[in-house]
Amino acid sequence: MSDVFLYIYDLSGGLASIFSPSLLGKQVDGIWHTATVLYNKEFFFGQSGIQYCQPCTTSLGNPLKKQFMGQTSLSEKEIFDYLEQLSSTLFKPGDYSLFEHNCNTFSEHLIFHLTAKHIPSYILNLPNEVLSTSFGASLGSALNVLSVGINSKTHLKTIKESTSNTNHHTYANITKSFRPIFFDEPLSSELLPHRVYLLWPADGNQTLPTLASKLSEALRHENTEVTCAQECSSLLALNELLTGDQCRAACELFRLAIWKDPNILMNLFTDSRRLLHNLSSLKIPYVKPFEFYDIEASRAKVLCNCLGLSSSWTIMQDPDMKLDINSIIQISLTLLNHDVENHLSKEMIESTSPSAVLLPSCLPHLLPEHKLVGLALAHNVSLYPTLNENEALELGSFLLHLAVTCGKSTKYPIDTIYLIRTIYFLSVRFSTVADLAKCYDIETFLHDIINESDCTHNDNLIQSSSSSVDASPVLNDEKQQQQQQQNQHHQNKLSQSSEKITRNTEMDSLTTVDCLIASKLLDFLSNYHESNNTTTTSL
Repeated sequence: MSDVFLYIYDLSGGLASIFSPSLLGKQVDGIWHTATVLYNKEFFFGQSGIQYCQPCTTSLGNPLKKQFMGQTSLSEKEIFDYLEQLSSTLFKPGDYSLFEHNCNTFSEHLIFHLTAKHIPSYILNLPNEVLSTSFGASLGSALNVLSVGINSKTHLKTIKESTSNTNHHTYANITKSFRPIFFDEPLSSELLPHRVYLLWPADGNQTLPTLASKLSEALRHENTEVTCAQECSSLLALNELLTGDQCRAACELFRLAIWKDPNILMNLFTDSRRLLHNLSSLKIPYVKPFEFYDIEASRAKVLCNCLGLSSSWTIMQDPDMKLDINSIIQISLTLLNHDVENHLSKEMIESTSPSAVLLPSCLPHLLPEHKLVGLALAHNVSLYPTLNENEALELGSFLLHLAVTCGKSTKYPIDTIYLIRTIYFLSVRFSTVADLAKCYDIETFLHDIINESDCTHNDNLIQSSSSSVDASPVLNDEKQQQQQQQNQHHQNKLSQSSEKITRNTEMDSLTTVDCLIASKLLDFLSNYHESNNTTTTSL
């Protein structure tokens, strides 16, 4: 989504307004040149064909007027694809005609295509007889600025030349090359059919625990449709549950159910109760402070699977089907420890018992697994087709901040992969995020990743060489043994996700993939900023 502006210039520099009454016998306020501005680029038509530059950087300087024309839902890539078609059909280089096929003709055509609106009639209706008078001829040198003055500021490229280094960095290629992240780990023992009852009071209504037990039983069987999920969907009304444990159980059950049987997801999308659509914004009955991040992580896993499975469904373009991406982003940011206090609404605080009021100071420390889930959710959000620019900018700005301030975690490299991937997806899809990445100097962070990967690779070679002398070293330090066990436990936890880090690539370590995605993002940003630094580029 981008705003569309019409930039209006007076090529006479005010002379038309002053001298037209005496020279022509009528008032002419200006000799108009127009350009269309969107996605921080100014598009216009001249002797060399369709051209673009950064706004207000041509020899004409600042426009006389910037007129808002509306918005377009077309992506920047779709705009360039359309302009490439125009540059070989209606607006080819050399087809420029001052009186009949000029910059204003192009602006009218492009803006109507983008917004279904027309440019002002006083621009289009400037009579040919006025321009063909001696006064119009006297302005010939000024009018020639379209073909000389503007173009002479830089070497011009065709659109194929200008995009040859970046056309492989597209949303279409991303969706072909990268898979969403799914959480498909088995249910914990506390959610087995005979134990899930214990999460509800024995003397209360047994409807919900019965449904939970039934769904748990269905999920125990491999290769079977989870036919009971529809009748169990009332469990997703988390605001009607009584405890945090019940909320986590409901989320965990549907996380796995949706992954095993995507038909469940379609049923939830079309359910008139909109339980799935409301899941990200429900006020959950937090009771114990230490449950806060655990419940948010469980909710995030459900949403992560939902986004991953439905990202390619055309039905999701229907406004009634769309998920609330903004509230989903807030869950991701919460799990990344972004301004948690603002995510705790007054209603949430007042809903807790007086003895366990949930305040930010009461929250436990954010665990690595919480952060991993938050990054996974951000990853899938960045791939989702209905994500808009404002949402992308909110998410991307914090992730960029996270990258340059927190540094790379060598202990949990998969976190870094998710982080860099998400920044890459957002930067390719939204130019505002790519511009922001430049401001954050993300390139320095990426170079550090690549350099660290090289060092790690060299260390591995040295370690491999040493192991030929002593293949089974003995760890005498008890603390070192404990640390090794903790690291192994964490790696086992991470391996539960079915998402594969890369396709058709031989990997000897996560750090290798770390380096690959860092190089990919660095390549895109380098080409992107090089393209933008070219003041004017011919299409």
